[in-house]
Amino acid sequence: MADVLNRTTRELLRSVNTPDYPAVDWIANPDLSAVAGLPAWQWVIEGDTIRPPRAGELAAIEAARLPAAKAERIAAIDAKTAAIVTSGVDVAPGSRVSTSLAATQNLQNLVLGVNLGVADVPQDISTVDGGSYTIVNTADMVRVAGVLAVHQRTALNAGRQLRARVLAATTQAELDAVVDNREVTNGNG
Repeated sequence: MADVLNRTTRELLRSVNTPDYPAVDWIANPDLSAVAGLPAWQWVIEGDTIRPPRAGELAAIEAARLPAAKAERIAAIDAKTAAIVTSGVDVAPGSRVSTSLAATQNLQNLVLGVNLGVADVPQDISTVDGGSYTIVNTADMVRVAGVLAVHQRTALNAGRQLRARVLAATTQAELDAVVDNREVTNGNG
C-alpha cells in the first residue's frame, strides 16, 4: 500500500494498491515536503518531483487558473444565494414562513386573488416547521409580501455585489479577498 498523486488533477490518495494506479498518470509515494502549506493548484510537477513554483511560474499558473477559480466562486455564491432566498423569513415572533418557490408562488397567487376579488383573507400560509401562519387581513398580507420581497431582494443584491467583486478580481489574491460571509438560516427560526 502506498500514497499516489495524480499528475493532472493533483488528487492525493492514501494507502492504495499501487499497481491499480499507472505511473503515467500517478506518482507513487510522492515527496510533498517542498510544497507543504501550498495549495495543490500551485504545485509544479516535473517527472516525479513536486516543487513550488518559481516567481514567474506562479503568475502564469495563477493567470491560467483564474477563470476557473472565478467560475467556481460564482457558482458557490449563486448556490448560497438560492439557499438564503429559500431558507424562510420571519414574519412574526416564532413564525418563520417558507420561502420555497412553491410557497412564494402561493403567496403571490393569494395577493393576486385578493386584489382581483377572487380570494379572501384570513388565509394560512406554510411555516418552515410544518405549521402555518394566518394572514389575518389585507394589511397583514401586504406586510408579509413586503417582508418576503425585501428578504429576496436583499439576498439577490448581496449575491450580485459579491459576483461583481469576483468578476473584477485580476489575481488569485484579489479573488481570495472576496469572502461570502452571509449566513443561511437553518429554516427553523
